[in-house]
Amino acid sequence: MANRTHSNGNGDLNPSQTTTPLSAIFSDDLVNQAEQVEQPSNLENPLEAIAPIDNQTTLLADLPQAALIEADVNGANSEEAVVQYVPGKPSGASLNQQLLTTVLPGVLVPLGVVGLMGYAVENQRADKAVERDLQDQVLAAGQSANDLLQEALKIPTIVANDPPVIDFANTATQEAEFIGLTQESVEDAEQRFGSTKLVLDNGMNDYVSRAAQVGQFVEFSVTERYGFNIAYDRQPSDFVQSDENWWQRAKDGDSPIVELGFDSSTNTASVALTQAIADPNTGEFLGTVRGVLPANFFNRALQALGNAGLSGSEQVQILAPTADGNAIALSTLTAEGSTDSAEVLGGDAVKQQVANLVARAQATSTQSPGGTLVVEAVANQNGDRTLLTNAAANGRLYSLATIPGTNWIAVASVDQSAANGSGRGWVLLFASLFVIMGGVAAAIATHLARRLSGTMNQLTQVAEQVAAGNLNVYAEAKGPAEARRLAHSFNHLVTQVKSLLQKQAEAVKQAQFFADMASAASRGDNQRVFDQAVQAAKKQLTVDRVVIYAFEQDYSGSIVAEAVDPGWPRALKDKITDPCIPKKILEEYRRGRFCAYE
Repeated sequence: MANRTHSNGNGDLNPSQTTTPLSAIFSDDLVNQAEQVEQPSNLENPLEAIAPIDNQTTLLADLPQAALIEADVNGANSEEAVVQYVPGKPSGASLNQQLLTTVLPGVLVPLGVVGLMGYAVENQRADKAVERDLQDQVLAAGQSANDLLQEALKIPTIVANDPPVIDFANTATQEAEFIGLTQESVEDAEQRFGSTKLVLDNGMNDYVSRAAQVGQFVEFSVTERYGFNIAYDRQPSDFVQSDENWWQRAKDGDSPIVELGFDSSTNTASVALTQAIADPNTGEFLGTVRGVLPANFFNRALQALGNAGLSGSEQVQILAPTADGNAIALSTLTAEGSTDSAEVLGGDAVKQQVANLVARAQATSTQSPGGTLVVEAVANQNGDRTLLTNAAANGRLYSLATIPGTNWIAVASVDQSAANGSGRGWVLLFASLFVIMGGVAAAIATHLARRLSGTMNQLTQVAEQVAAGNLNVYAEAKGPAEARRLAHSFNHLVTQVKSLLQKQAEAVKQAQFFADMASAASRGDNQRVFDQAVQAAKKQLTVDRVVIYAFEQDYSGSIVAEAVDPGWPRALKDKITDPCIPKKILEEYRRGRFCAYE
């Protein structure tokens, strides 16, 4: 709190003022200590030397904010009384050594046994792990390819069920019947419409082109009931499609149709998707919608595997069997990336496995006719059955899986050396684990030893520093509960000793101050008394300014002593001609009145 005297314009004190004895500037203990210092016999009370009543003086202080300051007495002479004690060094093995020699063998021996057992177990599981990885790859590739195929089929299905397309197919059929086109031979019809390849041309080609672009088809066409073209995105080679096998199958109700195409000149494959157009009310066949996808469209099916990363020898393919018993690749993914080549990696051995698995999938039973193909039936995410088989050929391990809804096969393979290397990797892992765990066990044993012994060592070091006179150190409360309680007790003891020494040092300083004040007063040196009083009051109250105001006979006065912080204007020896204190209050000041307000 800030303490000051103040008078309002009417000569009365501010209502917030409080009255406090002058002796409140100093504690009772300080007064008692001052009495114990040798003083002249003519001073019954040392406070009279500070503020004699006859001189009609009062103490004023500018107090913006007051706070107690705790003096640092670490350098007090009283600390020299602490006796230094140095404990003797212990003998024998340390706690750290004892734990290492007992705990470490108990940890490493079982770990070594487990490591040897793991060596045998992991050798057996290495091949199984590689086999499972390959199976996961083919199942993921097959599921992705099937999802991609179903997504691609949506475009022809949407177009086939679009009412404007259905209406246009009926209109084109009526036009073909009206002009007698249905009675002409294929050759005559081709010659008659050889330029446009369309029965009617009413802008439907633009609609078909947009559908092809959305579905990423390289060819897209629509026919009416008799197989004549009514729309396409690019002009086909034939006007009449009714003599094509896929058209006949769609007319017979085998829809949708997934058909493989292969261009031997470019060694690339394609996939044609055909959807029948049917009357929504009667189900009557009205025409077809056909789109052709490039084989590299299905590279997206392997994109997730590629993002996960393949090892140097891993390969994944999506294969499709041909009518002559051969097989071609729709999509290929290796560690180097995807390729558009239709070549089957693994050659005839893989083609034979593909043919066998396709035959098994088309059979009514999972039992092989010859009993030589071992398969496993699993259900994919959609509940469709997928057949899995494993084979080894040409130094590689293969896993093959059927793709539901098609006669396609997903194949994943890896070098057998990689499988063996996987087993060796597990062995190295266990060996490394043994070494690491040994180091960890040693570290744990060392940590426990240091934790158990470190607390006592820390307490010992702190006690030695305190014994040497350093009272600013404290023991860290850590470790077991007993050690923490001991640390708290020790810290409490150090705090008490430090507080006692601080009080003793402060008492000596304050007693010396009162002795100096009494000595100056005995010599009649009032100015020195005043100067010391304001300096001591300013320091004790921690304020900006303390002054002593001395009255004249007319109750005007002047500042006779001042203690002020640097930067503040000085008021020493300033005279105040206007009496600032009413006469009715002067007697109270003579009796020791002290006014203060916040």
